[in-house]
Order: sequence, then C-alpha cells, then structure tokens
Amino acid sequence: MPGAPARASSLVIVPLGEVDAVAERAVSAALSPGDEVVVVAAFSDRATAAAMRADWARWDPGVRLDIVESPQHSLVHPVLGYVEQAGRDGRQVAVLIPQVEPAHRRFRILQNQRGILRAGVLSARTDVVVCLLPYRLNF
Repeated sequence: MPGAPARASSLVIVPLGEVDAVAERAVSAALSPGDEVVVVAAFSDRATAAAMRADWARWDPGVRLDIVESPQHSLVHPVLGYVEQAGRDGRQVAVLIPQVEPAHRRFRILQNQRGILRAGVLSARTDVVVCLLPYRLNF
C-alpha cells in the first residue's frame, strides 16, 4: 500500500504575452489550485516589456508578473529556464499554458500551436505538471 498523500507547497506559473481575456481566464484558473501564482512573460525588446508592465499594473489582478528577457525572440527557452529555477526549492510546480482555439474546427489548423510546443518541451525537460487551458474564440 502506498503511503498517505502529502500536501506540499505549490507554485503555478502562467506564461502570457499580453493582458486580455485569455490572461483573465488563465490567472483565474491558476488561482484555484495554487498556493502561489506567478505570470511570466518573455520579450525581446524593452518597450514591449514596459507596455506589459504598465498594462499589468493597471489591471492589478493581485498576481506577481515576472518579465524575462528573450534576445533570440524565443518564448520556450526563457520560460523553461524560469521553470527550472522555480522548481529547485523542492515545491510542486505546475505550468498552466493558455491555448487559444477557434470555435470552428476548420480554423484550428491556422491557429498558432505554441502552447502545445511549450507543453512538450516543458514536460520533457522538467519534473513539473504541465496543463493546457483551452480558450475558445467565438468566430
């Protein structure tokens, strides 16, 4: 028989690129299971990062925003580095990746699949729980 389940401190990391309805849904979903929630954004230029900080401060969802520099215009590797660093203290880390999906199947092939790519890389290289959160567009 296995031992009794043990509750551990948890951190939910949500990679986002802007403040919008997707961000609202993702942060709301992350607040439910997590003791601590952090939104991570990766930008290659300081002006875009500053705009994100300003939008985040105006919205003020009560969640910390960490911005990671990404000189190669990559989203996956900066987020992966952040996740690896966050998991070093032994707590349970989950990454909640919002995945925008058009309502009609015929448009889904045109939709960017970055969420699936990030989920695959993160789950292959770390011991975190990776969750995709579908956000259905209504067009």
